[in-house]
Order: sequence, then structure tokens, then C-alpha cells
Amino acid sequence: MAASLGRCLLVSLFALSQWSPNSLVAASPRPHAQPNGESNIVKRAVPYGELIYGCDVPGVIAPAFDDGPWIYTEDILDRMEAANFKATWFINGQNKDNIYKYNATLKRMIALGHQIGSHTWSHKDLATLTPTDTALQMTQLEEALVNILGYMPTYMRPPFLSYNQAVLDVMRDLQYVVIIGDLNTRDWAYQSATEIENAKQLFVTGLDQGFTIVEAHDQEEWTHGVLIDFMIQTVQQRGLVTVPVGACMGQSPSEWYRTARAPPPSGTVGIPLFLCSFFSTSPFFGFSFLSPLTCGIQG
Repeated sequence: MAASLGRCLLVSLFALSQWSPNSLVAASPRPHAQPNGESNIVKRAVPYGELIYGCDVPGVIAPAFDDGPWIYTEDILDRMEAANFKATWFINGQNKDNIYKYNATLKRMIALGHQIGSHTWSHKDLATLTPTDTALQMTQLEEALVNILGYMPTYMRPPFLSYNQAVLDVMRDLQYVVIIGDLNTRDWAYQSATEIENAKQLFVTGLDQGFTIVEAHDQEEWTHGVLIDFMIQTVQQRGLVTVPVGACMGQSPSEWYRTARAPPPSGTVGIPLFLCSFFSTSPFFGFSFLSPLTCGIQG
């Protein structure tokens, strides 16, 4: 009976390997259409799984906001739109709120020329997770964004800026550009009208030093109330050009997103990663069916 059930599960897994729910993992090398009609499998100059601190393109800065969307995000978008201020939004699926409540906000970000990147599903410290759980943090958000937008990001920033080599290996295997940044406003630490002056000073000092990729947080009260307007005014006074992170790395919008990943290595089976969390870690009758590499991750 055990052998029969085992064979049944293997057959089911083979069938699942041909199925790609919302293109979470590409089961076929056949390219899918991008929103602009370009192929989803892009030949890239920006490496996956390596830390990026600053822009490659000179003469621009790339403001980037983590932890949203939340109740302040739409108002921040209003002010950015009026100032032609472009940014990247490293979003969560479930942080202050659930991403599905902000479908219109996400679509508006895209329509305004901003970039959406991944900040994981629930803002966990990836350096404390197993590779499988790290991958699930990424693919859960991918599934939501495919449902909402029809595609998923190729850029991410780790929560708390926390990572280790295992995290970077997962990001390489999942084909993510890892953004850290070099201009950290530390706005999350400043929770009063007096304290937010520190974030403003960090922003000015960073610009003076030639830093280019900003970290701020759109779900922080004093960022919404004070820092955003200050950033916009400072950029305008200095005549700076703001662009999404992907643009500051020299990539076009079609390279900021994909509808599917490139196929897994030859000889492996592309299956949904949520199944990997069970079959690669839970032995059935004394053995495991799948290795982490089969699931598209290593380690």
C-alpha cells in the first residue's frame, strides 16, 4: 500500500510539474508576453543575488520606500505625481495591512511610472529563515502580484536590510536583483516632529556625499507628514532627477518585471514552491521526494 501511494504521489507531482499557477514557477521555457509585448526571459546586465548599493546611471537618484502599501500611500502618490517625483515601492503582502486591499494603489503606481519591487510577504527577517521559508516569503508575494497586476517583480529589498549568504543564494536562484541602497534616512526610528529632523539631515548629507539609492518607509506617520515634502522640495531645489531603481541601474521597465522565471536547471522538475515546503522537508515513509534544488533553490 505504501509503495502504491508513493507511486500515486510521484505521478501527481509529475502532473503538477506541468502546471504553473499564476506563473509562480515556469514549468516551460516558452516565453510569456510582458505587458509591453516583450519576452519575460530577459538577458540582463544586472546580476541576481548580489548586493546593489548605488545607481549605475549617473546624474539621477532613486528614492525607494519600504513596508507599504498602507493608509498614507495614496496621499504620498498624489504629492509625487504633482512634482513628477518617481520612486520604487518595495512592498509587502501582509504587513500593516493586506495587499489585496490596495489593488488600485498598486495599479496607480505602475500607471504613474513608478516601480514595484518585493519586500517579501510578511516582513520577516530572512537571515533567520531556512532557504525554503525564504523562498516562500518571495513566492507568496509573487502570487498576489500576479493576481493583481499580471506579473511579478525582478527587484527586491530584504526586510531590515538583513541577509546572509543563504538568502543571497535563494535570491540568485529565484532571479532577483537585491537592492540595499546607500542613503538610509532611518525614518522608522524617528517618531516625532523633532526627531524627524534627523531623517531630513540624513537625506541632505547623503545627497551631499553623492549617494543615490534612498531608503524610507511610506507607512511611517512622520515620513508621510513631513519627510516626503522635504525630500520633494530638496530634490527640486537641487535640480535632481528622480527615477525608479530599475532605471538607475540602466534597465527598461520590461526588465523590472516578469510573468515567469526561466526554467529550472536541466534534469530538475519545475513545481509550485508551496509544495516544496512540504515535500522537500517532510519525509514520507522514510524518504523525501524532492531536494531543494529541484524546487529551484539551493542550500
